[in-house]
Amino acid sequence: MAPFLIPLLLASAPMGAGPLLPPSETVPVDPSLRDVMEREHLEAALDESLRYLDGPKGERDYALASPPFTRERVRRSLIRLRDILRRSQDPGTVQHQLAAEFQWFPLAGGDGQGTVTVTGYFTPVYEASRERKGDWVWPLYRRPSDLERWPLPQPTRAQLEGKDGRQGPRGKLKGLELFWLRNRWDAYMIQVQGSANLKLPDGRLAAVGYHGATSYPYTPVTLELSRDHRIQESCRREGKVSLREHFAAHPEDMDTYLQRNNRFVFFQELPGPPRGSLGVPVTPMRTVALDSRLFPPGIPLLIAGAPSLGEARLLVAQDTGVAIQGPGRLDVYCGIGPEAGAEAGKLTHLPVRAYVMLLKDSGGQ
Repeated sequence: MAPFLIPLLLASAPMGAGPLLPPSETVPVDPSLRDVMEREHLEAALDESLRYLDGPKGERDYALASPPFTRERVRRSLIRLRDILRRSQDPGTVQHQLAAEFQWFPLAGGDGQGTVTVTGYFTPVYEASRERKGDWVWPLYRRPSDLERWPLPQPTRAQLEGKDGRQGPRGKLKGLELFWLRNRWDAYMIQVQGSANLKLPDGRLAAVGYHGATSYPYTPVTLELSRDHRIQESCRREGKVSLREHFAAHPEDMDTYLQRNNRFVFFQELPGPPRGSLGVPVTPMRTVALDSRLFPPGIPLLIAGAPSLGEARLLVAQDTGVAIQGPGRLDVYCGIGPEAGAEAGKLTHLPVRAYVMLLKDSGGQ
């Protein structure tokens, strides 16, 4: 993770520029924050952020941080928020304490006026096999041991797996096969999402997580399809395109358009629940992914204005993603499986307001 850039941007940018707007003096929403009374999952998410901050990764990530977003201040913010939730018995008290003790830094949004777009993501469950047999022919790959030494430019997706996606075991990726899938689109989507739960033929579950990638930027397939007028641009912007349905109806497009995303992702098998970029388990409807170059890892945030999330919702920054870039994008983790996928589908580029929460220092700043 690159060191986040908020302190530098706040110091050098004109008022209103950069990832954050000037801090609000009061709680930025009027409702009683009933959401925060769902203590169990929220406290679990706060605990995971504290575990990250107290560990070696948190120490490394915050090594170059400067006020106001220091590791210690973020840590104190999380501890105090957790303490408020544990001690307070009603939402009104929580709201009063949050207003009195925290600063609220609005995200500048994609327009510089505070408009943030929120989407949802989830951990899907795919059928997979540890062996290549029958129609289990689309592999996921382990990280090559010499990936850091691959010369630039690194191989493209087509060079690694072939136009049809099945040539990897015959080339540079031979012997790195981790799991096999029956559906090419599923194998590709696991690369895009960076993690998945896999249901094996014997009914057992396995989990895979991100373990490195080639040096190419992520290229969205929907963008390429719209540029070639294979789908309508308005549908792409509004998230109304089902790529699974499109490729089922036009299988000839798969060979062409999957290869335009040259970013190739490698995996490792993981124990336990899905984990985000901080290395800690992600919590459904509490973990949010954002641009880690701009925002402090592990920090609590509040989102207001998404009906499916309630009037206002507290979340914790515990993940990131190649498509989540800039101060105008957030991605809420919705859980595992098809029900979580349905929840994620309700969060389709919704405009919201979002605020980083930071405990006031001893001087009230």
